[in-house]
Amino acid sequence: MIDDATLAGWENDIERMSPPIVKPDMSPWLCSWPDSSKQGQGFPRRFWKKWCETYRINPMLHLFCGSSTEGDVRIDIRKDSGANIVGDFLAVQREILRQGPYKSAFADPPYTQEFANEWGVICPRPSSILHIMREAVVANGIIGILHLQVLRPIRGLQVVAWHPVF
Repeated sequence: MIDDATLAGWENDIERMSPPIVKPDMSPWLCSWPDSSKQGQGFPRRFWKKWCETYRINPMLHLFCGSSTEGDVRIDIRKDSGANIVGDFLAVQREILRQGPYKSAFADPPYTQEFANEWGVICPRPSSILHIMREAVVANGIIGILHLQVLRPIRGLQVVAWHPVF
């Protein structure tokens, strides 16, 4: 039979080992239409500033950076991008991890195969992107991804926000 003191000790251990339950912030971000003057696609206006003010912590990893020069390490497939590492994000995974760890990471991947075709690549699975970012970012760091899908969280990550962007 388990006495009350032992049971209380187990409950304290369980509370210490369990991450706190956080209700995700689901507030919408009003950002307006993208500025696509630099390339075929772009962030919704005001989005990047809002994301950086709210979540960015340096050093930051920026996957699929496009023309952006924001981020300590920037990855993109295009040579004419703002990337300091050029290549498919899966092919440069070791380099991403070697230059880390990062305190935050952000990705703006192609959302569909139609968009990915513009760069001659296969559309990356959001879970693949999240797995790489999870490995590259320190514990309790911030990971953000701009995507059309509502992404299912992967093991080891806690959802703290889902912001509809308009």
